[in-house]
Amino acid sequence: LVQPYAEMLAQGPRSEVLNEWLAWHRLLFPRNQLYEVLPDTWFAEGKVKLSGFDVVILPVACHLERAFTQQLVEFLRAGGVVIASGAPGLYDQLGRPDGSLLAAAGLSARRESKPGEAWRFSYGAPVNERGWVEAKVGKGSLLLLPSSLAGLKTRDALAERVRAHAVPAAEAPGTTLELLLRALPDGRYLLCALNTSPDAPTTGDVVVRGSFTRVADIDMPRAFPVTAKRAEERTRFRITLDPGGTAYYLLAR
Repeated sequence: LVQPYAEMLAQGPRSEVLNEWLAWHRLLFPRNQLYEVLPDTWFAEGKVKLSGFDVVILPVACHLERAFTQQLVEFLRAGGVVIASGAPGLYDQLGRPDGSLLAAAGLSARRESKPGEAWRFSYGAPVNERGWVEAKVGKGSLLLLPSSLAGLKTRDALAERVRAHAVPAAEAPGTTLELLLRALPDGRYLLCALNTSPDAPTTGDVVVRGSFTRVADIDMPRAFPVTAKRAEERTRFRITLDPGGTAYYLLAR
């Protein structure tokens, strides 16, 4: 998720970027789709490379570093996925007209909302049945939201689209579990699980990317083995947590 530095300066006291950023957080984080927030200036200056990512999200980024916009075009042509809330890269970091990202997709942008209204754009192409405009750029795909993610009725479909290109390291669909997987220096992995509901217990299957031969609950004085199933480079095991409960698991290959 890109922090468009110049756009945030241009907006002044308005908070369109922050509001959209929070909308994306509310969509991704409960699904254990962890993400990084990085400023576009870091990419433009070479501190970070797009090749390390599968999906790039632009939250109301009408201003973008010109060098970063060109990197996005190359990222798309190589097969990457870019999802933009609003028209991305209409201007560069100095406010000069750009639009090369949209042009690479054969699109253009027009702001349909009036001053004081919630932002709304059209892109010279029809909105599909899922509520966004999608265009190919080389081997990749550019997805454009005409209005805020918060009002999109097909948010689940968009979340699945992200997941298709960036599978979470650990997930537990249908539960209120928040999961965090970390590699340990000795080659094992530590999984931290939290039931985010303060009112109700939750039960479900945790699916971890990777094939692990041993899983142990280490909340006990001695590690307690957990039955797990392995298939297609995924490890699955079932857990139950009380309201607000936490648990820690060690996974070994």
